[in-house]
Amino acid sequence: MSKESIVVSFSGGLTSGNLSYIIKMHYAQDFEPIFIFANTGCENEETLRFVNQCDIAFGLNVIWVEAVVNPEDGKGITHRVTNFKDAFRSHQYKDPLHPFHAHIMKSGIPNANKPQCSDRLKALVIEDYKKKNGLKGVKHAIGIRQDEMRRVMNKPVFNALASIGIDPHSWRVIPTQKERLHALNEAIDRCLVKPEEKAFKKVISYSSKLAQYNLVYPLSDWIPSTKQDVNDFWEDQPFTLELEDHEGNCMTCWKKSHAKLLLIAAEHPERFEAFDYWEKNYNQVKPNDDGKPRVFFRKHKNAQHIIEEASSLPKEHLRMAVTGARFREDMEDGCSESCESYSI
Repeated sequence: MSKESIVVSFSGGLTSGNLSYIIKMHYAQDFEPIFIFANTGCENEETLRFVNQCDIAFGLNVIWVEAVVNPEDGKGITHRVTNFKDAFRSHQYKDPLHPFHAHIMKSGIPNANKPQCSDRLKALVIEDYKKKNGLKGVKHAIGIRQDEMRRVMNKPVFNALASIGIDPHSWRVIPTQKERLHALNEAIDRCLVKPEEKAFKKVISYSSKLAQYNLVYPLSDWIPSTKQDVNDFWEDQPFTLELEDHEGNCMTCWKKSHAKLLLIAAEHPERFEAFDYWEKNYNQVKPNDDGKPRVFFRKHKNAQHIIEEASSLPKEHLRMAVTGARFREDMEDGCSESCESYSI
């Protein structure tokens, strides 16, 4: 009897690396796993090396994919299969075939107001691979742990469910869209005060995306794991991801806090080179509604702003701002380890 296929998103972080090991070593009797890494061309070299090391050490046979962007409006993103040696690197940022470059030329610079990069350069690329290889609709495992549930379900959806007496976790793991919606409607019918319609449109949208991609979260639901569990696993391995938490896998993600960006700019200013180039050449591609040029970072700061501000501050102060206990909440922003391609 043939085994059920499962796609595993390997984002390049410690958690998804641990997930890949667990699926390969402990679920081989149940599933035929397909491990996929989507390279945007802006990952740190340490990330690419880590993916390759995991591939070799654990026998994952990782499939490396990159976006192929059709410059014509209305034409969607497809994929190309690559490998560790031939994958685009950040220093190739001027090449118009570079995935990030090609995306920016067509769709403009991604930022907090236009958060397109994970969706366009990761999720849609993986979905194209799945579609063309008979994997559409199979279970798709995402590396999100039990202690980071906010990444599994966003706050408006969580609050909307809790407001009508539904346990958000129990509801999320109901296996089908039909059953989830049935449970939702029953709970709404029991409410004396009807909930806000807008909030529940978000709940339905969330449930639809779970069903559309058949998403599962093994480190949350099958083998509940915490960050400490993941760290313990990597302490026992002969290699690990050679990046600090604040660096993340992408060089200068706009999701990072301002303090993290300043520290990276102070210690690795070369990581902003590609972003500076793209801002100077493509900031008028699909400009903001107010007519201002598009830039990468919050509060309309461009790469030069970040670099200049960082150069005026002592590095040790920047490091204290990121690692100090009173900035602990800052360490919990959206890109502490990896940027998940199927964020919902």
